[in-house]
Amino acid sequence: MGKRKEAKTRKQGKKQPFNGFNQMFHNLKNKFQKIKADYQEWRSLPRIILGKKGQAQAEIPGLQNALTLYRAYATTCGHIAFNTDRNIRASYYWLINEFNELESFEAEYYLPLCSLKTLRSLNERWDGIISRQIEFSQLIEQAPVALEFYNKMATTKDQQRRKRKEGAEINQRLSKAYQSHKNAMEYIEKYDQENSISAFGASVLSLDKAREYWSEKMEEVQKLANSSNEPNRTITEIENLVKVIYDAPGLAKWVNDIEKRFNRLSYDHELLVNSYGKAVIQKEILDEFTSVINNIIPKLWQRGQKDQLTQYLGDVENFLTIYEPEVEKEIAYEERHSIKRENTVSEQEQHLTRLMELTKIFITAMDIRDPLMNTHSMTVARLAVATGKVMNWSPEEIQYLEIAAMLHDIGKIWIPESILTKKGKLSSEDIGKLRMHPIYGAQILQSSGLFEQITPWIYHHQELWNGTGYPDGLKEEEIPIQSRIISICESFDAMLAGNANKLKLTIEQALDRVKYEAGTLFDPVIVEAFVKAVETQEMNYLLKYVAK
Repeated sequence: MGKRKEAKTRKQGKKQPFNGFNQMFHNLKNKFQKIKADYQEWRSLPRIILGKKGQAQAEIPGLQNALTLYRAYATTCGHIAFNTDRNIRASYYWLINEFNELESFEAEYYLPLCSLKTLRSLNERWDGIISRQIEFSQLIEQAPVALEFYNKMATTKDQQRRKRKEGAEINQRLSKAYQSHKNAMEYIEKYDQENSISAFGASVLSLDKAREYWSEKMEEVQKLANSSNEPNRTITEIENLVKVIYDAPGLAKWVNDIEKRFNRLSYDHELLVNSYGKAVIQKEILDEFTSVINNIIPKLWQRGQKDQLTQYLGDVENFLTIYEPEVEKEIAYEERHSIKRENTVSEQEQHLTRLMELTKIFITAMDIRDPLMNTHSMTVARLAVATGKVMNWSPEEIQYLEIAAMLHDIGKIWIPESILTKKGKLSSEDIGKLRMHPIYGAQILQSSGLFEQITPWIYHHQELWNGTGYPDGLKEEEIPIQSRIISICESFDAMLAGNANKLKLTIEQALDRVKYEAGTLFDPVIVEAFVKAVETQEMNYLLKYVAK
């Protein structure tokens, strides 16, 4: 047994050198194959790298366009999805930087001379670029959806935040408005206590009624606040009411001043009517303004309708400005002459009688010169008398007015007949001569002291309300009231008659024309009285007069 084992061992010892050679040959073969594979890889990698570079370069324009479109779309969104935008930008800048680095390296080194390790690294980096380009494209494709979702979420949050902010602001404004109303009511109470008056001095105003109206208005505002979802409207209503309350004392002072003046004027006018039988203001007009003072103005004041209240107070103020001096002047006149008038009634009657006799002489002279002139003067006188009656003038005043109206054109006696009877258009020289007739008339009447009172009326009967008349260009109250009446009556008759330069008008057309010129050519107060006189007293006469 021992010998066999020994022989076997020797046999095995003889095989060991041969096995070692095989192993060495195998190892050499593997190394050669690896070297060969590495060599082939080294030979092929430059070409592969250039191909991947070309592939990556070809994708760049498309990626840039996609990025431009993304940026354009992002600008249309109200909010930017920061994570999406950050990822897109980071990916794009990485691609640009990596691409630039690889291009710089390849421009500096010749790829076929680079080591295999370097080529493998370059190859992996180009694979990374291509992979990141694909990821970048996917990010760009998914970006609109991400932006839309983010914008919806952001918009919802903004709306919620804005609603919370608006709600807080509205609550603050509501609280401020209610406090303002409370302060306004406290101010009114304090004002009333300090002044010790319940209606701010104006008897037509009632603070109690105003408080009642303001309380009702505030109850309506409370109902509005509880029943509707319109807080801004509620705030506006409260603010308007607060303004009404604060404005009340100042407006009440104005009303008080106007009311005092109106009451004084009413009292004086009543005194003038009852004591002297003379009215300056027509009853209808006085009643209308009394209603405004007692009914309309208090309601407007309570409701705080400032614009309308201001308009009505302005109208009353204008009314007072017109009639206060007239009434005061008439009262002063009547008081000065009441005693004298009682003692000289008979003398005045005699004076008027002599004046009328002389007037008839002048009228006869005018009739001989031109019958139409006489007819015109008589018509003007008739209309003037009717107007004086509507204005409640005394019989004596009306008689003097009648005489002045009959003689208003007496100066035409001195105007050449060729001008008075001329059928064609008058020249400027003719017009200049014709406009001298008021001056001539005054000169004629000055020859007798009996006409001293009416001479100024004749002299100014061609003056107009706006100052465009002649001979002195007086305007408005500067013109004697009798001259103003004669001016309207004469113009009206001239409209009915017509001439070579102006069409003949009907009675209605002439009345409309006179009303149209009220406040411009004619005194608006007298126009109102004149129109009433024509329509109620002289219409039948005028119809027959026009028919002739």
